[in-house]
Amino acid sequence: MTTGPDRRASVSAGVLFITATVTSVVGTGLSKPLLDDPGYLTGVSAHATRVSAGALFELNAAGACAGIAISLYPVLRRQSAGLALGSVVFRAMEALMYTVAAAGLLSLLSLSHKFTTAGGADRASFRAAGDALLSVRDQATLAGCWPSAWAP
Repeated sequence: MTTGPDRRASVSAGVLFITATVTSVVGTGLSKPLLDDPGYLTGVSAHATRVSAGALFELNAAGACAGIAISLYPVLRRQSAGLALGSVVFRAMEALMYTVAAAGLLSLLSLSHKFTTAGGADRASFRAAGDALLSVRDQATLAGCWPSAWAP
C-alpha cells in the first residue's frame, strides 16, 4: 500500500478525475439540449441561467484537468521526466479546450440576446455567427476529449 506523498497525490488525482468527469457531464447536460434545438438562439436566450451554469461547470472541469496534471507530475517525474511533462502538456490542452468551449457557450449567450431583439435582416447574420460559435464550441469539446484519452 502506498503511503505519504504518493498516496496524497493518488487520492488528489482520483478526486480531480471524478470532479472533471462529473462537472463536464453536468455542464454538457445543462446546455446540450438547448444547443441541439434548431431554434437554439432563442432557447439559449430564454435559459440564460441554465447556460451560464453549464459554462461554470465546464470551467470547473478545466480547473480539475489542470489539477490532475499538477498532482500527478511529481509521481510521474520519478518514472520519466519526459512523460511527466507530456502528461502536463496534454492535460493543459484539455483544460484549454474546456475553457474555449465554455467561452464559446458564454459568447453564444450574448449573441442570442442580440438575436432575440434584432430585426428580420439582422437575424440571418446573427444566425450565421451563432452557427460559427457553435461549431467552434463543438470542435473544442471534441479536441478536449482527445488528449485525456492519451494522457496518464
